[in-house]
Amino acid sequence: MNTKDKVEKEATKPALKWVGGKTQLLTRLKEKFPENYGRYIDPFMGALAIPLNLNPKEAVLSDANKELVITHCAIRDEVEAVISQLEKHTDDKDYYNNLRAKSWELMTSTEVAARMIYLNKTCFNGLYRTNKKGGFNASYGKPPANGRRFLNPDNLRSVSKALRGYTIIHQDFKTTLKDAKANDLIFLDPPYHETFTSYTAAGFSENDQITLAKEFKRLTKLGCHVILTNSNHEFIHRLFSDYTIEMVDVRRNINTNANGRTGREVIITNQNKIPANDELTLKIAA
Repeated sequence: MNTKDKVEKEATKPALKWVGGKTQLLTRLKEKFPENYGRYIDPFMGALAIPLNLNPKEAVLSDANKELVITHCAIRDEVEAVISQLEKHTDDKDYYNNLRAKSWELMTSTEVAARMIYLNKTCFNGLYRTNKKGGFNASYGKPPANGRRFLNPDNLRSVSKALRGYTIIHQDFKTTLKDAKANDLIFLDPPYHETFTSYTAAGFSENDQITLAKEFKRLTKLGCHVILTNSNHEFIHRLFSDYTIEMVDVRRNINTNANGRTGREVIITNQNKIPANDELTLKIAA
């Protein structure tokens, strides 16, 4: 990180509402983070709830969702232009449908960010969902009687400040994790097994979950602190049976059925499997 990028940062809320966002689990997750670590690495960054609260000194944030990556980069680098673009939008169903139909690939980075924030804040339950062609297809959400805000300049500026100096890149999780080193803190929040997989056009398959489990094992041997969240499914329990698995109750606000708005997830950690201190010291020195 360059000296010019070293700014005082404060915990702030994400600019986006995200399916599976970790805001409600922040306290439980932070209890499992080591006090001292190298870089913070997050290859499924989503809305960035964890790094925006944790404020690590160094962070590598990536995602397979290119539109999301462009949005976060624009907020970090061109926040005033993003705000200006958002000011042009109108909270109206016809306007929403027309903007949703437009291709973000033909837009500037700040237009992409403003469009994504607007659609995210005005769609049904903040549900980011794509079709098989990768197009955003969530329907318009009726505004509450007291109205709603899709533009929050103060929050966007806080997020921009918090992201300064961080690497934000579009790539798959395997590529991001190749550069991990001993003592790095790695948070893995993949699309959950057999739940929400419409995150990108490619989805996230059972084989992807198996590959992720192999990476978890490799990173543990390397001496990284790894924390993973996923669905409370027997398949996931089998994949990570060698590690510490904790089940937690969560709210799922995107479910249209009120009875389906609670559930259980798992937090998986490798704290007791990391190499001994003398072995780890050699890895870090190397």
